[in-house]
Amino acid sequence: MFLHRRSYRHHFSAFSLVEVVIALGVISIAVVTLVALMSTGLQTVKNPVEQTQAINLISIIYADMKNSPATSAVSSIYGLSPLPWNQNSSGQIVGNVSAGSVNTYWVTQGLKVFSSPSSTAPASAIYRITLRYTRAPGSSMVSAATPLNSSPAPIEALVVVSWPPAPDPFATGSHPRPLGKIESYLTFPRP
Repeated sequence: MFLHRRSYRHHFSAFSLVEVVIALGVISIAVVTLVALMSTGLQTVKNPVEQTQAINLISIIYADMKNSPATSAVSSIYGLSPLPWNQNSSGQIVGNVSAGSVNTYWVTQGLKVFSSPSSTAPASAIYRITLRYTRAPGSSMVSAATPLNSSPAPIEALVVVSWPPAPDPFATGSHPRPLGKIESYLTFPRP
């Protein structure tokens, strides 16, 4: 008679160490890829928001300067100066700026726009608005002393909104470039 021996070995099924390491490697690669895509996606969403805000700032500045009376030295809402047009002592409306002159404005939280004689950005500034007059009654085309009635030429300006506000968008040399900027040409018709 044969005796059958029973085997009491239990077979446990489990993952080997090599399988666990490979699985962790695949998962870590997937997580790193997702994190990289999320940061790129967030930056992609942030850029159009900044650009839209910059376009709105250009519209606000233009409306404020255009709708201010020529008898005023500063704009009606934000107190920006100089205005493109001004009334001289004899009551004639003349150009108040010369071609090539540059004005810098700063924008802080809450869209508070203000001008500053300093080219250094205040700590609270978010945007830098640089307004360069490209064609003005003070240019070679029209004399600054010419009254408005005999000078139909409007004043033209290039406006650049850049963020962060530190770099000067018109500077030459090895200055740091802004992360973003919007450029637009504005025309200030005679009042």
